[in-house]
Amino acid sequence: MAPVMLTILQINGSKSSRKAKETLVQVSILNSSHQWPLVITDGSYIENQANVGAGVYSELLSFYAATGHNRSPFEGEIEAIRIALCQLCCLDTKFTKAVLLSDLQSAINSIGSREPPKTA
Repeated sequence: MAPVMLTILQINGSKSSRKAKETLVQVSILNSSHQWPLVITDGSYIENQANVGAGVYSELLSFYAATGHNRSPFEGEIEAIRIALCQLCCLDTKFTKAVLLSDLQSAINSIGSREPPKTA
């Protein structure tokens, strides 16, 4: 299989916001002519809860996983992106590019960085 080119876009604000929905629609329209998999990732965190979660959704796959105790939303988002990338590589579907949508700028920046992430 050819290497996969990955595009990660940031969605500002809450996923339920109007701007986020407009962004998803625009990306879907732009993406439809290229037939690239469109994958949405999200780390979830509820204050005063022990676990952080990682969610991945697309037409090709859907996952939710607990990322562990006493972890940050940042770590949940990184885990969601990692799961998405691993699952995309396992698919039989032939594609050379994929689009990942993430709402956490620091996670996107850390993926492109050669320095280890600074976590709290």
